[in-house]
Amino acid sequence: MPSDREEWTLWGGFLWACFLLGIVLSTGCCSVQKAFYAGEEAAYGAIAHEYVAYVASDTSLTGDQIDLRKRTVRAWRFSLDKAEKVSK
Repeated sequence: MPSDREEWTLWGGFLWACFLLGIVLSTGCCSVQKAFYAGEEAAYGAIAHEYVAYVASDTSLTGDQIDLRKRTVRAWRFSLDKAEKVSK
């Protein structure tokens, strides 16, 4: 049987969780999606070009490894383009 202090701690945690859930739900899913998309787009812009250049210059990679890494970057770009169309 929990003590009064433990019970209040549990209720406090529950109320905070409900409060935070209410904030998240009141902001709307669309704004969360747009913020996530903007972050992914920024990460792609910061990483992809340098990564592709690194892959092209890394002599320790085989042709298959290079192709796989380039396909990964193209798939990332494809998913961003698709997400942009959905968010509009």
